[in-house]
Amino acid sequence: MSDTYQLTIELPQSAKDKLPHGEKTAKQLIAMDLYKKGGVSVAWAARVAGMDRFSFADRLVENGIEIRQQTAEEVMADADRLERLLASS
Repeated sequence: MSDTYQLTIELPQSAKDKLPHGEKTAKQLIAMDLYKKGGVSVAWAARVAGMDRFSFADRLVENGIEIRQQTAEEVMADADRLERLLASS
């Protein structure tokens, strides 16, 4: 069983102007919101956004989202989640 699921949404054509880079922008917005709400790390959210973690961290700062410090335990759990995510891709 996969550790991921695919999300498909339909938007009105008028939304295209609000998402200048379409899917890429939507993924970044979703990833930033998931990170902001907690429970996922910068690295995990960056993967969802299709970005490296440093570029994603910059995007968070640009959008006024504070970057949280992780404990060693959280880092290890995140590494395990990322490994499973990469293996299922």
